[in-house]
Amino acid sequence: MILGREPIHFLRQSVTLLLLTAPQITLAQNRPPHEENDWTTKSPDKIPEGRAEARPSPAEAESRPGEFTDPWSESPPDRLDVPAKSAAESSGRPERWSRDYWDDYDSPSHPAPPQFDERRGRHTQSIVPDYSFWLGAGAGWTLPFGDLWGSCAGFDSFGRCASVTGVPTHDYVAQGPALELDLGARVARNYNIYALWEHSWLGAGSATSANRGQPDRAESDFLALAIRVSTDPEQLGFVLDIAVGTRRMRAVWADGTELQMTDAPFETRLGLGADVRLGESWSLSPMLYLGLGSFGKVQWVNPDGTVQAATLPGDVALTHGWVGIQMAAHVDAFGTR
Repeated sequence: MILGREPIHFLRQSVTLLLLTAPQITLAQNRPPHEENDWTTKSPDKIPEGRAEARPSPAEAESRPGEFTDPWSESPPDRLDVPAKSAAESSGRPERWSRDYWDDYDSPSHPAPPQFDERRGRHTQSIVPDYSFWLGAGAGWTLPFGDLWGSCAGFDSFGRCASVTGVPTHDYVAQGPALELDLGARVARNYNIYALWEHSWLGAGSATSANRGQPDRAESDFLALAIRVSTDPEQLGFVLDIAVGTRRMRAVWADGTELQMTDAPFETRLGLGADVRLGESWSLSPMLYLGLGSFGKVQWVNPDGTVQAATLPGDVALTHGWVGIQMAAHVDAFGTR
């Protein structure tokens, strides 16, 4: 029977305990959590007396310069010199002087703004035509170098050339003056496409032979198509000139015998120089040239017209070249802009 009264007694004590602790649990839930972090700034329980005073009014703040308040506050800074606003600024209307300024500018006492004059802008236009008929001539000096062909000096067991001895260019030709004629078109302000013919009057080479002796004179002709690029055709620009064509060279003896060198279809010349503009149509071009190529056929032409090969079956073609300097003048005719 004692066991039968124990559950009722337990429930009765539990209800009594719950009634006694309920208010304290409720109050504990409404309290803010206790901050264990020592680094967190704790709000003071009491405002210091120095800060408890009321915020000064704007008039008092203006009378006490040198103090600042919260920058996020919309009120003017405390104790800071604030310049007095004009009546126009305080009213929010634009200042009177700005309208008077434009009125004065529009008045007859002030000169009118300058008007665009088409004649003034003419000097800024390009004096070089975009398209024109382009022709000119140049005089210079040519210095040949390299080998005309290679003679086989020895053969291997299969009959192939094992050693080649070059025939120098200066054996048959030497340096001399040159004249060039150019004929083409300006396809843009900075580009020219043209055909050229260069003729060189070369000196005699140094080689001698028992039958013919030393050559009397020599000459060379270069025919090519070229493209020319100028960085600044208006005043002074850098010029790049590339030409590809064919060359013919011959050495002449006193009795009329000739050594002709032909069959050079891919002679290439590279020129570097300047483009000096003299006027709307004329320009000067000092240039430095470097050319390379090789002759595929070398033969003797006798005074009676008979032809004899100057090379043997085992000989090979070698590379020759020339260096030249030139001063040329060109004109743009029938130009359009």
